[in-house]
Amino acid sequence: MNRMIVVASLAAVLASGAVLAAGTQGPPAVQHKTHHHKAGAAARLEFKRLDINKDGYIEGSEAHADQALSRDFATLAKHGKLSRASFVAWKHHQAARAHPATAMQKKPAGDSDK
Repeated sequence: MNRMIVVASLAAVLASGAVLAAGTQGPPAVQHKTHHHKAGAAARLEFKRLDINKDGYIEGSEAHADQALSRDFATLAKHGKLSRASFVAWKHHQAARAHPATAMQKKPAGDSDK
């Protein structure tokens, strides 16, 4: 009898958890990872658009297509070129400054220099 009560209670707890989970988008950490992944993907697409000569770097002449990047280019670029990883990190920093409460404080995973 006690075993049947325990099994029934466990089934009820599991079922209620499934119902609650269906109505949410997941825990905040998962939501943040998804948002962060989308932001990183958007930054990589923007890098691709700005890298006109497709050499894997943004040069000064290419940076002028983005006003904020053009402003910060001299301090960001090493040897007059900006790598994709550095660009994505800069975009992340820009987002963190605009939305400090929601920005993740570390560099996006999977974005390394070429």
